[in-house]
Amino acid sequence: MPELAITVLGHDRPGIIAHAAEILARLGLNLTDSTMTRLRGHFAMTLICTGEPTVGEVQTALEPITVDEPVDVVYHLAAAVGVRLIVEQPVQTLVTNLRGTEIVLEHCHRFEKRVLVAST
Repeated sequence: MPELAITVLGHDRPGIIAHAAEILARLGLNLTDSTMTRLRGHFAMTLICTGEPTVGEVQTALEPITVDEPVDVVYHLAAAVGVRLIVEQPVQTLVTNLRGTEIVLEHCHRFEKRVLVAST
């Protein structure tokens, strides 16, 4: 089953977790792992989900919770994680990492934002 890493960033506000989880559940995605934190008044959440929806379907479904807030720079640190995953699914892992980076770069270019891409 396909696995997606979904990152939600923005000003911390009531209901952001519930709203994102509701949208993902409506799509039939199963949450398998998560991490959340607050960084100086900003909220950061990464969810690992499995399910059949495409990346495009997930992006479209999550659009209503996006907010037009100023962004100075984007730090892209996300990638498929785990040696076992990389060994067992090397092509899919590369596709996931490259496509994710491509999406981030496309949006940064479109909105004329600086971006830092880091990888280990």
